[in-house]
Amino acid sequence: ASNIGHIKPLTQLLIQMLSNHIAKLNSDTQKTITIFLTIENDQLHDSDFIETLYSEITNTNIQPGLINITISENSFGRQSTKIAGLLERFKTSGFTITVSDFGSGYLPLNYLNRLYIDNLIIEKTLFDSCKRNQPNLKTIEAIGLMANLAGLRLILPTPPSHEIVTTLNRTGCNFS
Repeated sequence: ASNIGHIKPLTQLLIQMLSNHIAKLNSDTQKTITIFLTIENDQLHDSDFIETLYSEITNTNIQPGLINITISENSFGRQSTKIAGLLERFKTSGFTITVSDFGSGYLPLNYLNRLYIDNLIIEKTLFDSCKRNQPNLKTIEAIGLMANLAGLRLILPTPPSHEIVTTLNRTGCNFS
């Protein structure tokens, strides 16, 4: 689809369908459902994307806070400043912001306090290797401490072991 220019129209259609579906689920179940929407690199560089996303969601009366915009840490690379500006636009529009794959090494740590993010998802291979690798457990503990100090919530990529739960509880960070 990207090779023949169909990504933009498909993205707009999917956002429209998603918005309508969320609105129906929220009204039918009378529960609040949050959707995690992963933004890919191509969409990060599309200046119309945030406006399309926001207008489709507001047209269906969905609160933007029910949409959790997720951007991979791998997306930052050399574009950290530009992506920080985009995250600010998402956040000021009311969206919740999550950085996934945290711990893969692309996000400068000094950005944790400057970005408009709410959640971090620990990089899965780092998380999985804790069972075999004590230093990685220390890395997860350090991430927990940083998340706590920055006021961020950690989202764990898989159900944690008892050892990981104990370690994260010691850090005082909010996690799920």
